[in-house]
Amino acid sequence: MKKESDTIRAAKINAEGTVKAAKINAKWKVVTTIISIIFAIITPFIIYKCTKNTAESQPVKIETSQPVVIQSDMLKEDVHSVLPTPKKPTPKSVFEHNLKAKNILDIITLISDKKIKNLLDNAFDELKKSLAEDNEYGETYYFLGVAFCKLGDYYTVVNDFTNAIIAYNDSLYHFDKSEIYYTHKSNVYFDRGKSYTAFGDIYSNNDSEKSKEYYQKALDDLNNALKNNFSYPENIYFAIANIYQKMKEYQKAIVNYTNALQTANDQYKPTKKEIFFERSNVNYELGLINFQNKNYNNAIQNYKDAIEDNFENSSAHYELGNTLCYLKKWKEAIHQYDLILEHGFRNIDLKMVKNSRDFAVSIIE
Repeated sequence: MKKESDTIRAAKINAEGTVKAAKINAKWKVVTTIISIIFAIITPFIIYKCTKNTAESQPVKIETSQPVVIQSDMLKEDVHSVLPTPKKPTPKSVFEHNLKAKNILDIITLISDKKIKNLLDNAFDELKKSLAEDNEYGETYYFLGVAFCKLGDYYTVVNDFTNAIIAYNDSLYHFDKSEIYYTHKSNVYFDRGKSYTAFGDIYSNNDSEKSKEYYQKALDDLNNALKNNFSYPENIYFAIANIYQKMKEYQKAIVNYTNALQTANDQYKPTKKEIFFERSNVNYELGLINFQNKNYNNAIQNYKDAIEDNFENSSAHYELGNTLCYLKKWKEAIHQYDLILEHGFRNIDLKMVKNSRDFAVSIIE
C-alpha cells in the first residue's frame, strides 16, 4: 500500500479539524439560543418578584384631590411634549421615587386584577414621597395622572362606576397640572365617558331624565376625547353612535356610525362588521318610524339601507315586504318573503313569513 503523501495527510487533518469546529459551533449556537429563550421567559418574573415584596406591604394611600369636573373651555389647545422647566433643582430622590412608581405602573397590565389595587397603592406611596420633596416637578403629576387613570380602569372592571369617575376626575386634574399628557388625557375622557354611559344604562329603565343626563355627560366626554387626539377615533364615533341609538336619536346615530366606518381599522375594536350591523339596526328603526308617519317611500329606503349593511337583517326584509304589500307592489313583496324563506334567517317566525307570502300570492292569482 502506498504511503500517503504529506500533502494528503495535512488535507485530511485540516478537514477533520473543520468538521469538529463546525460541530462545536453548532452546539454552542444551540446552547446560546436555549439560554436566550430561558432569559426571555424568566425576565418578567424577575421584574415582578422585585416589586412583589413592596406591593404586599401595608399600602399607604395618597390624599387624593377633590374630584373636579373639567369643562370644555378648560381644554388646552397646545399639548406640551416636554417637561415644564422646574423653578428649582429637583432632588435626585424624586427621580428614584418616580422611577419606582413608573415600574409598578408598567407591570400592572401583566398581573391579575386582585393584585392591581395593592400595586396602585404602592405607586401612590412613591409619588406621595416625591411630592413631599418637590411639589413643583411636572413629571410627578404626570405619573399621578397615569396612576389615577389605571385606578379608574380597575374600578370599572369591578363595576364600581362611582369610584371610577372620581378616579378619572383626579387623573384629568393631575394631567392638567403636569401639562404633559400626550394622548393620555383623551384616554381618560374616553374611559370616563364609558362609565357615564354605564350609569345611563342603569337608569334607562326607571328614570329616563337621569339616564339622559348621564348619556349627555358621556357624549361630552367622548367629544372631548376627540378634541384631544384620541388614537382610534372609530372607537369614539362608535360609542357616540351607540348612545344616540339608546336615546332614539337615530339620524345622529347614523352619522356617527358612518364616521366610524370611514375611520375604522379592523385591527382595533369595533370591527367594520360590527359597525355595519349596528347601523343596519338603526336604519331598520328609522324605517318603522317613517312607516308609522306614512312616509312609505322613506321607509322603503331605510329598509333597503338596513339590508345593504346587513343582508341577514330578517326584520328589515320582512318589514320591507309588508310595506311593499301596503303599496300593492305584490311581486316585489313576495321576493322579500322568498329571500327570508330561502336563506332560513334566524330570529324571525318563518311560519308568519310564509303566511304573508301566501296572502300576497293569493292577491295576484
